[in-house]
Amino acid sequence: MERYAVFKSTGNHSDVMAAVGAADILRELEPQPVNCGDRFEIRLRAGALSDDLAGTNPAFLYLPKSEKLPGKLSSRWISKPPPGGGGIPDGD
Repeated sequence: MERYAVFKSTGNHSDVMAAVGAADILRELEPQPVNCGDRFEIRLRAGALSDDLAGTNPAFLYLPKSEKLPGKLSSRWISKPPPGGGGIPDGD
């Protein structure tokens, strides 16, 4: 199982929106968002390949599209744990 972490940094609903956005980007890979206390994990059954990620559109499909380019998601908000799970226990 491959996991991506979205750390809770604001303590409000924007943390949830960041996690939902990360899961939405990976929607073709059937992500499972899990609340792990200090972070949300986006779990994938199989590893994501570069080709899987190349066609992703970092935008919510149900919101109107803007003419301006979207801002880049900061790498400090989403990080991939080190190989071997990085001490992250299996959740429910």
